[in-house]
Amino acid sequence: MLVVSIPVYTFATASTVIAAALIIKGVSPETTLAFLLTGLPANIINLAAISKILGKKEALLYLVFLLVIGVLRGLVLLDALYFSLSISAAVTIGTATEVLPNWLILGATCFCCCSRHICSSNGSSG
Repeated sequence: MLVVSIPVYTFATASTVIAAALIIKGVSPETTLAFLLTGLPANIINLAAISKILGKKEALLYLVFLLVIGVLRGLVLLDALYFSLSISAAVTIGTATEVLPNWLILGATCFCCCSRHICSSNGSSG
């Protein structure tokens, strides 16, 4: 997927749609995340600009760094998140299911309410 994401010029809106289609077609979410993380900063147009500004050696180093970080984030972090939350990476089309555990939803709701209350009591708007 990384080899595909470099020559393809995608912008944020298009890459989101492409990622959704890839997941529906059976590509793993880890691979799709690597595509999203590396496709935008490492497309051929950006690499040409970076190569012209910084030089070819630095552009190659930039590309290698992006690829390594993209793969590590996609495989290591996403797998760890799935495992810790007991979430299945399977795509379910046409049905609504609870993905996040109730304790996480409740905690996020309480955090949002408390932060909103703290911000409004300090006189800041938001």
